Amino acid sequence: MRAFNILLSISPLVSIAADTRASEDARLNPSNHEPSCFEDDITCNASIGPSSSMLDFFDDSLLEEDVLADIRDNLLAGRLVVIRDAFKPEFAEHVHSVLTGDDIQWNHRNRSDLKRFNIVNHTIESQEIVDIFNNTKSRELMTRVSGRSCMGHDAGFRLSEFKPGDHISHHTDFHDKNAGLRSTNLVWNLSKDWQKEWGGAFYWAAANSPEAGYHFPTFNTVFIFIPNQLSTHHVTPITDIAKGRRLTLNVKYSAEDLSPYSVERPIEDLYGRKEDHILLIKNEATWITRTMNPDNAEPERRQKLRELKESVAKNYLYPQEHDAVYVVEDAENDGDGEDDGEDEVIVTKDTSILDVLDPSLLEDDKLMGEIRDNLRAGKLVVIKQAFKRKFAERVWEMLDNQVSGTADELRNAVGVIDHPETSAFFEELSGRRCRAKRAQRAWFRPGHYQDPHNDFGQNGFGNRKEDTRSLGFIWWLAKAWSPGRERWGGEYVWYPSKVMSAMFNKPGFNELFLFLPTASSVHSVEYVEQWSKSKLLSIISWFHAGVGEYPVANTNQLEDLARTKDWNKLSYEQAKFIVHEMNPASFTADVSGQTLLLELKEKVAKQYLYPSDDSAFYIDWELEEH
Repeated sequence: MRAFNILLSISPLVSIAADTRASEDARLNPSNHEPSCFEDDITCNASIGPSSSMLDFFDDSLLEEDVLADIRDNLLAGRLVVIRDAFKPEFAEHVHSVLTGDDIQWNHRNRSDLKRFNIVNHTIESQEIVDIFNNTKSRELMTRVSGRSCMGHDAGFRLSEFKPGDHISHHTDFHDKNAGLRSTNLVWNLSKDWQKEWGGAFYWAAANSPEAGYHFPTFNTVFIFIPNQLSTHHVTPITDIAKGRRLTLNVKYSAEDLSPYSVERPIEDLYGRKEDHILLIKNEATWITRTMNPDNAEPERRQKLRELKESVAKNYLYPQEHDAVYVVEDAENDGDGEDDGEDEVIVTKDTSILDVLDPSLLEDDKLMGEIRDNLRAGKLVVIKQAFKRKFAERVWEMLDNQVSGTADELRNAVGVIDHPETSAFFEELSGRRCRAKRAQRAWFRPGHYQDPHNDFGQNGFGNRKEDTRSLGFIWWLAKAWSPGRERWGGEYVWYPSKVMSAMFNKPGFNELFLFLPTASSVHSVEYVEQWSKSKLLSIISWFHAGVGEYPVANTNQLEDLARTKDWNKLSYEQAKFIVHEMNPASFTADVSGQTLLLELKEKVAKQYLYPSDDSAFYIDWELEEH
């Protein structure tokens, strides 16, 4: 006998009535239909018929109303729901046997929109699987599960296999041409014995830490989510060493088409609260924000309809939670390569970054103050045309091997990072200790990428130096990248933006990225596609606080930190010191002061060093002990 363990429990947000009895009566009972599906019959093929639905194969315990309510509440809160052992094992084994059968033909999809995988050219048996998930009873079940209508016509369906190099870029399933009626997505993983080092993770970008976002393939695990502006996810590239088969079944359910919409319905009651906006499909949300005229309703309803229109735009269609990037545009120097009278930059061992940055940056005190404030606030700062143009052009020529005999010159150019004045400059900007470290040259070739990570602490690699990182420095030197509508990948992705449209930074020439490594500074570099024709060159460096250096070394500083909650001023090592080593009694004998420092330890641990993740809701099955 099996029991389930719900790892995270959230109180209901929306109560949705369901006719459980009617649904249960509609279920097929294998014992009443011949031939039967026995426990040791891994194919279970005989029980599949024209009337088969998910109700026949979903694990029975998942159909209990309290479990469905938990799933529904978490979906409507915008979370990813992860259900392990979701379907009866014999059905999962049967579908796996169909996908791995010799008669299955795969068609590899290698597209310029950064989606690469195999799809099935359907056989009779694979079409039977499609029919099960398209069955009316299945769509009724998914309506109960998600709290949104899934009763539209045939669901979008895909059986897929990923091979080495295959991946899917970041997307929300809210923006494609078929998303207007989209309501609920289901992804069923059917990969066996998959190893993490093979890649292929389903990555949920809303996670509060990089580790929490990874969901590696496990057999018979289902992901369910409601597509919206914040449902950004992707599939990380399959590595060349992968030996297993990453197999998935994807179903995209849609609502009925209720257009034309009108204000005659009590939409302000249905969707008036911010947390109820997720019940909207994209078509109706778009109609509310762009077309709906509140003045067409009765006078007593107009104000609520105006508030609904504003709220849906601000909180659902165009959420404002993406203000995590500060971009410094360059109005004077467009980098077109024309001679603007700028002097050649002669770089020596004594040259610092102050000698090669664009002078208009350094001369604008207000702008430098904004850069400093946004950087210390934990935002990604992007400075376009950051360095003197002729200096940037010269470095690019040397990195691109267009000139020979320049080893010393290139060494000096990169060495501007490793200069005392450079350290002092970035210390003033970041508010952190910035000991210089020589920069590294990087060339992202076709097939290269970086998975989501935050460069905060050891990240599982046991690198002691990462504990003291205080400032990240990335200088893009890519020319003519992804011209026109071509997509070559290589985008720098900044996850704190949450909204996908604000996450991406296309590779450009002479663009500088600065950020403070924190628990939430999750970022990645998109897979560089094989058809890219230019070079994605960059210079990357880190500044360090220094091992054993704690800027919060006395009671006043610690208490000030406790009151301001300005965790960004802490490096990973400093945060570890506060959480694991700091003894309040050694700093103060005052009881109230000790209480404040104890609260500081707790807050730094929970809010900064080990932030809890509420982006996903897990249901795990486990054997009941006897």
